[in-house]
Amino acid sequence: MILRKLLSRLSRLRSDERGSIAVEAVLVFPLLTWCYLASFVFFDAFKAQSTNDKAAFAVADILSRETAMINDDYLASLRDVHALMTFSRKPNRLRFSVIEWDEDDNRHHVIWSEIVGAAGKTPLEEVDVEPESAVAAKMPAMSDGEKLIVVETWLAYEPAFNIGLDAFVFDGFTVIRPRYAPQLCFDNDNSGDINTALC
Repeated sequence: MILRKLLSRLSRLRSDERGSIAVEAVLVFPLLTWCYLASFVFFDAFKAQSTNDKAAFAVADILSRETAMINDDYLASLRDVHALMTFSRKPNRLRFSVIEWDEDDNRHHVIWSEIVGAAGKTPLEEVDVEPESAVAAKMPAMSDGEKLIVVETWLAYEPAFNIGLDAFVFDGFTVIRPRYAPQLCFDNDNSGDINTALC
């Protein structure tokens, strides 16, 4: 008798579906929340990368139109432009370089290179543009004696939510030809003298 009642109650409990939606919601809600936050973080990261690339190209385009000598203050202002365009909450870092192709040596040469706001980064040197280097691999085909402007950017990104994605740095590499002058000269000693500038 007791066993029959117990089996009857178990049978009713098994077929009773009251509260199943609440239980399913409790089980699924954390996963749905994580998916929503992950979608937001990944979209935001791709947006930050795209914005960094566009800002780097805008800065390179400004340099390509320059016909006068530039100096450290000019490059610092370009860093500010990049920071404004990327809405950067973290310090941004930029490296500006002019690289020439030498057909006789069959390699690139650094005419000048300057870094702005980059802790841990150094200006490009000849060893950095050797034929098998990473920088040389990114350079387009160039004619003998041609000089190109290279703008490299590093933009720190930290996800808004912890979804398992660590903070990292977006790096950009933009190459552009001078538009209105055959070369971009850097006034390295702020003298204003074209004879001592790096061209």
